[in-house]
Amino acid sequence: MDKIGEQLQLTKNQNGFTFVEMVIVVTIIGVIASFAFPSLSALRMRSKLRTDVREFVASFNYMKSEALRRNRTLGLLFDTPTSGDYSVFLDDGKGGGTADDAVKHADEDILIIKSLKSGVLFGTNTFTSNYPGFDFRGLPKDDETGDIILFSNYVSDLRYKIILSLAGTVTIQSSDDGGNHWE
Repeated sequence: MDKIGEQLQLTKNQNGFTFVEMVIVVTIIGVIASFAFPSLSALRMRSKLRTDVREFVASFNYMKSEALRRNRTLGLLFDTPTSGDYSVFLDDGKGGGTADDAVKHADEDILIIKSLKSGVLFGTNTFTSNYPGFDFRGLPKDDETGDIILFSNYVSDLRYKIILSLAGTVTIQSSDDGGNHWE
């Protein structure tokens, strides 16, 4: 066989994908991706929720250490229960307010302003004054203990409860069943 004949023979025997085969493969990949995307989205929201829980606990610990360092009462203010915004303030009565009253007055210094990530919200809050805080000894202001729940609109049953004890420790419990059982 001469060289031209060999080239023709190779060209005839080469196989490739047809357009229809490519469309079928792309469709199968699309179907698999459509099942994977919601679980990846839920995983991302779980991560956001865990990050916000850690940051919220860190804010409590910062508030406690600053109350000890400054020898003053610090409070935590929830701007609105549904906004996800909160701040740590120095409860020193600056600007005509009463010191250590667990109320944020206009001129009292704000030390931290935080916002929960999109889709993460505060749930039930059992602090009676709605202003949890620490006194100059690093203990809960007026011996007020309580807890607050953080959850996500996009992760149906996962909840985190942040608990402030009488000793001033902050602990985290989680629930995978919407808050019926805590671990």
